[in-house]
Amino acid sequence: MTPPLLEAAGLSRRYPVRSHPLGPVTGWIDAVREVDLALSAGETVGLVGESGCGKSTLARILAGLIPPSAGTVRFEGTALFQLDPAGRRRFRRTVQIIFQDPFTTLDPLMTIGQSVAEPLAIHRIGNRRERGERTRQLLGEVGLPPEWSGRFPDTLSGGQRQRVGIARALALNPRLLICDEAVSALDLSVQAQILALLNDLREKRGLALLFISHDLGVVGAIADRIGVMAEGRIVECQPNPALFEAPRHPAARRLVELALEGA
Repeated sequence: MTPPLLEAAGLSRRYPVRSHPLGPVTGWIDAVREVDLALSAGETVGLVGESGCGKSTLARILAGLIPPSAGTVRFEGTALFQLDPAGRRRFRRTVQIIFQDPFTTLDPLMTIGQSVAEPLAIHRIGNRRERGERTRQLLGEVGLPPEWSGRFPDTLSGGQRQRVGIARALALNPRLLICDEAVSALDLSVQAQILALLNDLREKRGLALLFISHDLGVVGAIADRIGVMAEGRIVECQPNPALFEAPRHPAARRLVELALEGA
C-alpha cells in the first residue's frame, strides 16, 4: 500500500495558564490531545468541530507553524519536526495553508499581483518577468482576470480576496492545501463557488486537501472522509456519507443534527 502523504500520531499541544504574562504557570490547557490522522495524496479529509475544540491548533501543527508538545508528524514518511533548515524550506513549498479571513491575510499596501508573487520571490523562483507571467496565470486559474494583478485588495470582494489567497497558496505547486475555515467569512453563494473551485483544483492538480470548518454541511460538500473533533481529540472519523447516515459519537450526532436543520 502507498504510505500516507501526511501522517500524525499521538499529537498533543498544551498551553500554560498564567495569571499575568510574566507570572508563574498556574495550570495547563490541552488544546490538542493524542490526535492520530492520515491523509493520502489526492484525498480531501474534512475536520469539523465546534469553536475551541482545537481544529486551528492542529492545522498549525500539521502545517509546521508550531511544534507539538508530544507526538509526531510525518510528511512523505519523513519526520517534520526533525528536518534540517533546508528540509523545512522544501516542506514549506509542498504544504500551504489558507486562512479564514481574506480581509486580513492580504497586505493592503501590496497589489494582488505582488501578494501572489511573494512566495516565488521568497523562494527565488524565476526572474521578475517570469514571476509576473506566473502570477497572471495563477489569477486566471482561480477565476480572476489576469489584468487585475495591479489592483489592491480593498477593490475586491471577500470571495475575490479568498481567490487571491488560493492563488498565492498555489504559487509554489504544493501537494497539500490546509484550509482553515477558508469559507466561513463568506456568504452562502460565495462559499459554494469557493468549494467548487477547490474541488476543481484538487482534480486538475492532484492536490490533497485538509478542509477544516465548524460547519458539517460545508465539510460534507467537499470531503471524502470526515473527522469530528471535540475537546482536543478526534472522536470519530468516517467516510462522508456514512458519518451523516450513522454518527456514533454524541458530538458527531449533534453536528449532523445542526447540518440537517440548516439544509
